[in-house]
Amino acid sequence: MGDEIEYFLKLTVVGDHNVGKTALLETFTNGGFIRDELPKLFSSNTVTVEEFSIDLWDTDPSDKVQKLRPITYTNTCIFLICFSIDNASSHESVTTKWVPEIRKFSSKIPFMIVGTKTDLRTRSSIHPDVGKELAEAAGAVKYMECSAIHNDNVQEVFLEAARLSDRRSLQEKSKTCVLL
Repeated sequence: MGDEIEYFLKLTVVGDHNVGKTALLETFTNGGFIRDELPKLFSSNTVTVEEFSIDLWDTDPSDKVQKLRPITYTNTCIFLICFSIDNASSHESVTTKWVPEIRKFSSKIPFMIVGTKTDLRTRSSIHPDVGKELAEAAGAVKYMECSAIHNDNVQEVFLEAARLSDRRSLQEKSKTCVLL
């Protein structure tokens, strides 16, 4: 197989404000992130890792774009639902907002739950076992944790997501169409 791209996939990241979605994506694509990034509606970037070319989509969690956000879900092969381990409200939003929303618009697409900001873990933080229980109860294919600021487990999150993505949704290189 070598370094050839075998699969193209779209990965969409959702979660509340300030849980570290953009930092996670920036760290994965650039090895670090800019703290003072301007807010965006939606953004995408493509990265090649192993045999995957991954189209990464960052989403705006605000209610003002709630009706537009599902447009970005089209052709997604796997979702990452992020919450910050130091923010109980963002943890709760996984089941009250994000799982219902992606199930409504992309009912058969797998999702992982990602606990972010492990560098901020304290005694009062959400324990990894609680994250695993949440993922199991919500029907996620996996639970993982990471720290974008320390670049800890970031690459592993995206590689695992690529491996667990809906293989039926992946486009093989030979079957990709290009519109001119």
